[in-house]
Amino acid sequence: MKTLLAIHDEGSFQAAAKRLNMTLSAASMQMKQLEEVYATALFDRSTRPPSLTSLGVKLAEASRSVISGYEDLSLLLRSEAPLSGRINLGIATASIRLLPQLTKIMKERFPDLDINIESAISIKLIERVSQGALDAALLTPQILSDDLLATTILTEPMVLVAAKSKRSQLAINLIHTHPFILFDPRTGIGKAVDAFLTRQGNFCRKVTVLDSLEAIVELVALDMGVTIIPEPEAARYGRGRVVWTNELGSELQRNLALITRRSAGSLHLHKTLADAFHAALSADSLLQKAATSPLSEGQNLLS
Repeated sequence: MKTLLAIHDEGSFQAAAKRLNMTLSAASMQMKQLEEVYATALFDRSTRPPSLTSLGVKLAEASRSVISGYEDLSLLLRSEAPLSGRINLGIATASIRLLPQLTKIMKERFPDLDINIESAISIKLIERVSQGALDAALLTPQILSDDLLATTILTEPMVLVAAKSKRSQLAINLIHTHPFILFDPRTGIGKAVDAFLTRQGNFCRKVTVLDSLEAIVELVALDMGVTIIPEPEAARYGRGRVVWTNELGSELQRNLALITRRSAGSLHLHKTLADAFHAALSADSLLQKAATSPLSEGQNLLS
């Protein structure tokens, strides 16, 4: 069933086999066995690659809750003991800075736990958690379905960032007079910033879209434009070469949330992971400062 669902979600035998770390022939053999069990053709093999029949699609979609419930049993049984075994954890690409502290704390608290990390944009991680491919994820929340539980871990101010040479000019009107570098609008950060810019009304700007916060800050440091990103990212990648302001106001901020499925085993995992994330936050002085202290105009924590 896991293989069938992976083929349904990934669109091909080859992609599913790669995701499940198995050979293509093993995946094909499993599907033939599944067809024998149900005495039904699940794939149309007249196409290349083979495609799911309508019954194959129905079985794959029905398998999702079965697989999720089955995998949740181990979490439920471990609810009275320290976490052990293996969990699959997703972290949004823009939150990857939390990974070292989180991994360190989780290993200290749960030495028998094996953590598999997957990094992707938030919208993809939400899909993966909902499908049961991930046990939990830390991301910028989008619209969530009722089967998912979310707990806010951190709220970060979003700041306008410019090259250090622009310190004396640092103000919101820079978005009217300078090229703007936008983080991928498919992400939570990108969507929030794009909506903010739209609310600014009538102004002309040349927009460059990138999917790397580090690359964006590098371009800003070279005075190739301005950007709006979470303050910790400006501090992390700026290295004294950029300045920023929180003149944007409290309406523009980025929330990081932990999400899991709403099931008995996952609820225990949710609380345990939330505690670990908060501990990781406390251990990171830069993040803690960003979460509790507003910035003054043009302040650079590294200068």
